[in-house]
Amino acid sequence: MEEISVKQIDIVVRNRYDKYTQGVAQYTRAKKQHKQARTNRIVAKKGQVILQQASEQIQRQAHEQIAKTITQCLQFVFGDSYSFCIKFERKRNRTQACLQLLKDGNIIADPANEDSGGVLSVASFALRLSCLFLHKPTLQKVLILDEPFSHVSKKYLSRVRELLERLSQEFGCQIIMVTHISELQIGKVVEL
Repeated sequence: MEEISVKQIDIVVRNRYDKYTQGVAQYTRAKKQHKQARTNRIVAKKGQVILQQASEQIQRQAHEQIAKTITQCLQFVFGDSYSFCIKFERKRNRTQACLQLLKDGNIIADPANEDSGGVLSVASFALRLSCLFLHKPTLQKVLILDEPFSHVSKKYLSRVRELLERLSQEFGCQIIMVTHISELQIGKVVEL
């Protein structure tokens, strides 16, 4: 049997003690990192909640402005039976907007086939108008339209004309429109 000296024992003990103190130091660092990661996760979750609340507020404001504008345009031309709303849904951690056209309070599931094309023409015009006015930074208020009301019945063309004149004056926007509908010729007319 080999004899172990006190010096050798001391070296082994010191090596084991050094490894132990290194392990304790690593454990302490890992514990601090874990605590910091947990704190970061809590802060990130709070930040996420704040961002979600802010985006929901922006969605509500945008919805109010867009729905109000489109509904007013539809009702101005076609009467009180039409309205518009946007339904926001969370799917796969994203918000999706569903545009809904309503007649007498009921959702029109397929507006292109269930109602006149004129209603869609006025609604799409009003949607473009809303986007122009909501854009930040503010854009020049110029609408360039190509046959935007070609599906509107002759019965409603005078209301569309009145709507265009009113919007142009009220919002100070210029409307440049290509049309073959003589009832919609307003202001300076250029024939090509």
